[in-house]
Amino acid sequence: VIIIEEEKLQQDVGQVNIDQQYRLSFEKVMALLRIYKKGNVQADSFQVIIDDIPLEPRGFPYMISWGPALFSFYILKAPDEAPLKELFNYFIDLDIENTSLHWFTYAPFRPLIRDRLVDYVIALESIFIEYTLNGGKRGLPKKEALKSRGVNIFGSLDYGSDNRPNITDWNSFVDDFYDYRSRIVHGAKKDDQPPLEDVLKIVANLETVCRGFLKKFLKDGTLYDWNLRKNTYDWLK
Repeated sequence: VIIIEEEKLQQDVGQVNIDQQYRLSFEKVMALLRIYKKGNVQADSFQVIIDDIPLEPRGFPYMISWGPALFSFYILKAPDEAPLKELFNYFIDLDIENTSLHWFTYAPFRPLIRDRLVDYVIALESIFIEYTLNGGKRGLPKKEALKSRGVNIFGSLDYGSDNRPNITDWNSFVDDFYDYRSRIVHGAKKDDQPPLEDVLKIVANLETVCRGFLKKFLKDGTLYDWNLRKNTYDWLK
């Protein structure tokens, strides 16, 4: 059971009605659970209690089902209490429409594992590559940007209770998932598609790495500011 204090629900939601506001808050809870650790998190409804009076349960038009292809329980234990509380300090300002956070959070909705691979790659790209309007100069090519900007940070990521990703070399890992992504999105023939077992391994590593980067940039206050993130990590050189 997760309880959100009323003052944390008072957010600027414009024309969003009260039901939508509660729902957005609940989705932020689910997103933070996703960032905290891996595992399957499911909910098809949530309930609001005001002055100890429960309102009618609110439902979702979809089932939230977050987890790997094979079911794994989302288990919280006593040692998780302090770090999870720390992460929930970012609840009020959490922006679930942030590009990288959005693609990471909703990737497990995809019924096909290859589609999850594409979503996680987009999440990584939006972390390390600046978007410019009107076809402006983007600097390094995407793959080279991910290599040069992620290599030094990758080794210092905090994976919490998750197992460290099975990656021995960052640059080789980037080459591999871009090769898989290209074969998937550009319609390689069936015989040229990567084996499912290999895709499962790549996706598991991508999810863990994305989680590590998002957690790091959320905590250091640079997730929503490209220039601040770029300057903090000296990506210009």
